[in-house]
Amino acid sequence: MKISIPEFNPKKPTVFLDIDGVLNHECYYRRITEIDPEFHFDKLHDFDPRSCEILNEIWDWNFVLSSSWRISNTLDDVNNYLTYNGFRGKIISSTPIIENDYCVRGNEIRKWIIDNIRSTDLFRNNYVIFDDDSDFLLEQRNNFFHVDRFAGITPNIIYKAKRFFQFNKNLENDNDNIGDNKDRHPVPVIQPTILFDEETCEKIDWKKYYPF
Repeated sequence: MKISIPEFNPKKPTVFLDIDGVLNHECYYRRITEIDPEFHFDKLHDFDPRSCEILNEIWDWNFVLSSSWRISNTLDDVNNYLTYNGFRGKIISSTPIIENDYCVRGNEIRKWIIDNIRSTDLFRNNYVIFDDDSDFLLEQRNNFFHVDRFAGITPNIIYKAKRFFQFNKNLENDNDNIGDNKDRHPVPVIQPTILFDEETCEKIDWKKYYPF
């Protein structure tokens, strides 16, 4: 695997990151405006620090900006906004902008992979997409983790992304050791989705609804 980005770590997964609906969302805007109805959301304050803290769980992964923010902001600008709001990681690249009426965001991600990784097959189990939209390719269906724009990124999405990589890593190890008496890969554990109260935007204790 060859890549032209010096900061890219091939041993770590890659995240194609959206911003609107992922790191800023309806809960965040409601929470802030309830405190200060006249609050001005400039670019520096258009990120929810709580969402950035959730993303810190995987801060050392490779982050590639796929958001429309890449059109009017430099990577340095976006990284400064993220750092200001508590994110410990760094965006190391951005997807290309393809000006075509029939192009969707999935095409831009695919082109980034082809331009930088050279092979979509070798990379297919080593990346995830965090986005509140769904304009992606069929081949990306297993890599796409849909984010609810009402609540933004949640710990449950991070958990599922980590399980996705662990599952594929174990599967690859199993394929490399066919015939050995090694443990098979674990069955993924499904956790209940994190719930939010639509009025208060506060997290709900799911155990009240799933008592097990």
